[in-house]
Amino acid sequence: MSNENSDTSIHFATGLVALAICIFFAAQIGSIAQGAKIINWQISSNTTQSQALDDTEKQLRELSIQREALVKQSEQVKSQYVALLNDVLELAKTDDDTKTIVEKWNIRQQEPAEDTTPKTEP
Repeated sequence: MSNENSDTSIHFATGLVALAICIFFAAQIGSIAQGAKIINWQISSNTTQSQALDDTEKQLRELSIQREALVKQSEQVKSQYVALLNDVLELAKTDDDTKTIVEKWNIRQQEPAEDTTPKTEP
């Protein structure tokens, strides 16, 4: 009888260990499946973000091209204003009314900016 109880308890203990190992493996398989889902989500999120970045870069290039025309136009307007004010300053040398306006509005010709680029030695 004691031999039967001993065999039963060994089989029962072995069965519990086997059950625990099965539960452990099932948990590991579930964890791997969940990890695979997370990785797939990250890949799809990365793809979406990459496409959004490409679209944004394309829009930036298009806006840059559109802004070039505005920059050229503003440079042209600036050069026209500079030419106009230079003419006013020239006229102020000989015309008293213009000289009064130049003094009233404190119109002066700006000195050329100094070259601030570093000089390289040969």
